[in-house]
Amino acid sequence: MENSFTQKLSGGEETARQFAYMEKAREYVAHLGESLGRKPTCCVTTFGCQMNARDSEKLAGILEKVGYELTEDEGADFVIYNTCTVRDNANQRVYGRLGHLHAMKKKMPGKKIALCGCMMQEPSVIEKIKKGKENVYIAAIGGSVTEGAGPADFRDGYAYQFFKAVKSTFAPDGGKKVYFNNAGLSGTPSLLGKLRYQTDVVDVLGHEPDILIVEFAVNDGGEEVFNQSFEGIVRDALLANPNTAVIALYSAATYGNTAGNKKKVSNH
Repeated sequence: MENSFTQKLSGGEETARQFAYMEKAREYVAHLGESLGRKPTCCVTTFGCQMNARDSEKLAGILEKVGYELTEDEGADFVIYNTCTVRDNANQRVYGRLGHLHAMKKKMPGKKIALCGCMMQEPSVIEKIKKGKENVYIAAIGGSVTEGAGPADFRDGYAYQFFKAVKSTFAPDGGKKVYFNNAGLSGTPSLLGKLRYQTDVVDVLGHEPDILIVEFAVNDGGEEVFNQSFEGIVRDALLANPNTAVIALYSAATYGNTAGNKKKVSNH
């Protein structure tokens, strides 16, 4: 049933796909409620950054629409952990809570537990690199910092060094299946990066990136429009490939910077 349903929707538009899946979920929740003799409950918990709570709110809204009763009690029938690895201790907190839920599930065999968020993206990309069976695509888009301005040799810049480190650390056979594209362009803000993403990243690679670094630390101003264009690049990447691991890179300086603005976007 699940496979045939996916195939039936594969040619449809994304919005139609989402509503169709919601309708299917609504049927499942209604059936679950009948078997329980009550309305099924759901708990959504956010780990990591504060802005990640926005995604949790969206998840909660969808779950409520398909028939779940929202609760803050992890004894719910369905528990979702929306994870984020921006803060180092977030992973450990999630692992600890999963251990707690594992004990609860022994008493509630029908209990469903789900993980979502960037914590789920990073390991899959690393495992793909380690196996060395598929091509892996890494890209960096940004301004002069990404292009390599500063060092005498551009290969000493952070972008190339990141690519080199990934290959040497994780990839077998010298990283023959790991491809890299540096789409840094001096003097350009994220407004132009938003326009360049398809042509300078995706078209050059011939593929959606598995890892994408977004950096406009120097050329973006503090106006909201730059936050929107920076976020737009991230959204374009994740809409095209939800499994892309996105790294938002920004810097801080004593003379003033936009790191605070970028942090809001990257955390979210």
